[in-house]
Amino acid sequence: MKENKAQYEAIRHYKGPARILAGPGAGKTYVLVNRISYLIDECNVPPDKILVITFTKAAANQMQQRFAKLRGTILPVHFHTFHSLFYYFLKQSHIYSDFSILSNQDKIRTINHIKNTIKHKFPDESYVSNDYLASIIAYYLNKGCFDREETVLKEETTDFAISQYLSLITAEKKLDFDDFANKALEVFAKYPKLLERIKSGYEYILIDEFQDINPRQYEVIRLLAAGERNLFVVGDDDQAIYGFRGAEPSIMRQFEEDYPDCVKILLASNYRCSEEILDFACESIKGNKDRVEKELVAERGSGCPVKLIPCKTPKIQSTEIVSFIKGYQGNLSDIAIICRTNAMLDRYGMLLSKEGISCFMKDNYCKGICDIGITKDILAYFRIACGRADRTDYLRIIDKGCLSVVRGIFQKHEVDFKAIIRANKEDFALRESLMSFERKMSLMRRMDPLCAIGYIMKALKYETYLMGLRLRNPSECSLFERTLETVKEFAEDFNSIREFVDFMGEYGAYEKEKLERERYLNAGDSSVSSAGGSLESSSGPRCAAPNQVNLITMHGSKGLEFPCVILPDINDGKMPHTRSSNPILIEEERRLFYVAMTRARDELLITFIGAPDDFRNHPSKFLPARSVEKAMARAYPYGASDGAPDGSGG
Repeated sequence: MKENKAQYEAIRHYKGPARILAGPGAGKTYVLVNRISYLIDECNVPPDKILVITFTKAAANQMQQRFAKLRGTILPVHFHTFHSLFYYFLKQSHIYSDFSILSNQDKIRTINHIKNTIKHKFPDESYVSNDYLASIIAYYLNKGCFDREETVLKEETTDFAISQYLSLITAEKKLDFDDFANKALEVFAKYPKLLERIKSGYEYILIDEFQDINPRQYEVIRLLAAGERNLFVVGDDDQAIYGFRGAEPSIMRQFEEDYPDCVKILLASNYRCSEEILDFACESIKGNKDRVEKELVAERGSGCPVKLIPCKTPKIQSTEIVSFIKGYQGNLSDIAIICRTNAMLDRYGMLLSKEGISCFMKDNYCKGICDIGITKDILAYFRIACGRADRTDYLRIIDKGCLSVVRGIFQKHEVDFKAIIRANKEDFALRESLMSFERKMSLMRRMDPLCAIGYIMKALKYETYLMGLRLRNPSECSLFERTLETVKEFAEDFNSIREFVDFMGEYGAYEKEKLERERYLNAGDSSVSSAGGSLESSSGPRCAAPNQVNLITMHGSKGLEFPCVILPDINDGKMPHTRSSNPILIEEERRLFYVAMTRARDELLITFIGAPDDFRNHPSKFLPARSVEKAMARAYPYGASDGAPDGSGG
């Protein structure tokens, strides 16, 4: 590959700070490995004086392999992740030399202990989930602070949780990944000679994916680069998608303020996407205000138009996607369906499985939700409401909300609820309770599934039962929260309870089949065991077989590319997600969408639920308005009376 002018300048940058803005598919890894080679060959920099930092072990390994291939030999250049580098620093100090890394199991145990303490010390905030506690602690450790207005807990409770967590793990001589940068700053402040010794070992520092850095990590890097200031950072603020980990893309701009004499280079040439895909993605990302303006160029030239398809219903959307995949001419592994959440991935996994299309999911976090009690309870209520329940369903929901009756009144497998009311007409209180429950079920029958779940929680008082369940089983709180969110997410796509019950029946069968298949595949696979005690997992992403469609989340797609990408459900409420309410989160969601679109090389298919008379579903605000107007006009030339779109997009 012959470098372009911008790459040439970046590779041959010698001394002083440099900020390289690298758009998607701009060849940033090529620039990094060739600059290392240039420093060694042309500038006579000893290889062991060069430090290269990435965010994941997979990225570090890939870059090290690329460099070894370029050189034809292995040289002692230091390739590190932030975590492995900072851990090395801490082990050099007297304070933390005998500390070990906090395991995930120990972390869960510690969070459970804090949750139980909060339950007694701050009883009015005992509702807080383990996941939420873990998230605010991680956010604080990564940023050194947190937005008080963004937390649902009182300031006193939050401060207590964080101080307790740090005290408990320090007492056990454990180190949390998220606290490495803080601890490194503490060590360097206490032992300046150690900092000087470590600094002397690195004359040139190169950082990949700089947009993902957090403030504490940046402070450490500035200390390391002080003096010679040979700091070369590569990143793209438009691809910053890890705000929940404390990353701040604004540091890309802050870098210019901290190093006003820095060399600024834009890698504007995109060697991945067709012109149509890149233009569409760039039109979307321009909606963000907090970004560095940049004009990118698709070096591959023109290709297929982006297919933007409105669909009247989720069922029509599924038909469109299946039809597109079955008509695809290349290997199915060329296709990636990229979804916002894991729950959506599982839904498309089931869809493809039913259609006889094999698929590959690297990660799956929604396993077995149909066997979890919360799901079973909600479905029992739904079957009762739509007249499809038996004795098991009624027994399941007794004392879990508004129905508190003697179990013996349900004696037969097939339940005639009106007959039970008549049989108990002498017991006025019981009769009134049963009739009240019947009225509530009649009302719920007319609701859509998502509203009905809210009705079960509030009006039927299932939320009260759930709170008691959380208090009795604090270690299961995270599971309860995730399950409920997943069930709600599935429910969003259905208009009636009956449809949703049918879907969940099919989904339960799919789950069992999938889990059995995974157990069979893993039975003889020794690589499935966890690497106990290792700093980071060394296993890279597994790949789909040629006949398998890739299913991946938007976050999981970062760093990957595919000839063909399908982005389904690009509606407001899903993209951006309903949880992303403030402007900062919405801008991050737009960047996430931009990352997903720019994974596509040749074809990009985007679908959303929408029709002229649909006032409930709206196409995502991230989609270019003119493109949406054209797609709607093409799909519904005669207005709301039109049927399914013909699949032609633009």
